Amino acid sequence: MFPVASTLGIAEGIETALSCYQVYGINTWSVINAGFMEKFRVPAGVKHLIIFADMDKHSATGQAAAFNCATANLRAKNDLMSVSVRWPDSGDFNDFVMNGDQVREQIYTKRAA
Repeated sequence: MFPVASTLGIAEGIETALSCYQVYGINTWSVINAGFMEKFRVPAGVKHLIIFADMDKHSATGQAAAFNCATANLRAKNDLMSVSVRWPDSGDFNDFVMNGDQVREQIYTKRAA
């Protein structure tokens, strides 16, 4: 697990968390599944939380868990200043890396900057 940082990412699976770290360079923790994502609360010192949601094929489970997590963390008494939720076009961010989409994302990010 990566150390606590002022900006912290979370994702469901370990492979997804590692892929998010690879693409975005953000310390990203795996919360194992959507149920644990909903229960996740940021530790002290985290000011910005990025939730890397799964884009589940036949349900909105991953997105619902991400938005429930975001809402709960914003309402909690903590150091948090902002939460953002990101999701890939389909699947999860590990699929994103395995399909080569990280190249497209890096090009887009550089153009937008």
